[in-house]
Amino acid sequence: MYRTRIPEEKARRFFIEYVRQINRMKRTPEWYNTLTTNCTTNIVRHVRAFGSHTRYSWKILLSGYAPQYAYELGELETTIPFKELKRLSYINPIAHAVGDDPEFSSKVRVGIPVPGQ
Repeated sequence: MYRTRIPEEKARRFFIEYVRQINRMKRTPEWYNTLTTNCTTNIVRHVRAFGSHTRYSWKILLSGYAPQYAYELGELETTIPFKELKRLSYINPIAHAVGDDPEFSSKVRVGIPVPGQ
């Protein structure tokens, strides 16, 4: 889980737009397309709709590289090497340990670097 530099209000609008897209897809399904309509190309499309000039990259098509691309664009914490950020952002063991705890969301974020802090 990576924390981004996106301001809270913009992140909220971004999330609401995602919900709208999900609702549209319920009414009118979209075909998954590896090159044009996949999880990471959709993120870039939404980010660009909010004024970002993010360019498409092969790192978007090979979605395992998307966090590295976001790091290179300065959208994640960049005061530490990406390899270290990736290690600190890996939450699977913590998520399994926390389980169904009502404080799940805040507990899995402990220790994840926050950009600019």
